[in-house]
Amino acid sequence: MIRQIVFTGHVKAHSGIVAVQEDAQVAIAQCANLGLTGLTLYNDGSFISALEGDADALEQVLTFYQIDTRLGDVKAIIDATRPARDFPDYRMGFRREDFVASIDQTFRLNAASLRDAFAPVTDGEAKILLRTFGRVNGILSAV
Repeated sequence: MIRQIVFTGHVKAHSGIVAVQEDAQVAIAQCANLGLTGLTLYNDGSFISALEGDADALEQVLTFYQIDTRLGDVKAIIDATRPARDFPDYRMGFRREDFVASIDQTFRLNAASLRDAFAPVTDGEAKILLRTFGRVNGILSAV
């Protein structure tokens, strides 16, 4: 069994492309170091993350985001146990193409890339919430 947390929040102030890229690289490295997999979607200051892995590692990451003064309203909306991982690795999707320049494990968030990111996820609340983020942000009309 694997623990899965889905949380959401927003960036309090836009710090520019370089700051977002640096934060993305830190998050990717942190997930790799802790053995976490999942998906983060970001658009216009709002994000949703579905992370899975060791319970203590997930708690560490969630606490980090909750106390980060650059972020606001970070809340876990799903905390569940799954029989297996839904995501084979950790990736981040950004609506703005300039945010993903030269960062491994990121992709430009559009309908096709989001469908590809969902491909390994067969069911569950995490998929519904990630898909809803895509719809609310005008990325998807229906999946």
